[in-house]
Amino acid sequence: MLKFILAVSVLADGCCNIYIGTFANCDVAQAYYDHYLAQDYSGYSCLYEDYTVLPKGFEHRYISLPLSLRSSNADR
Repeated sequence: MLKFILAVSVLADGCCNIYIGTFANCDVAQAYYDHYLAQDYSGYSCLYEDYTVLPKGFEHRYISLPLSLRSSNADR
């Protein structure tokens, strides 16, 4: 089940985040950030969906990674 949301920081102070996708866990979200986004953004947050306020009608972008991009902890 995919329940973790990755948001990246648009500004260095972390005040403005944008939704990237929904992942199985934070290890996979971090691997995705490291591989695809780290050069363009100043940081990220991994948030548990059940504790995140999402707008009505929000549509998730479910993301998984190939095993070759995951760290050894990402499959937990």
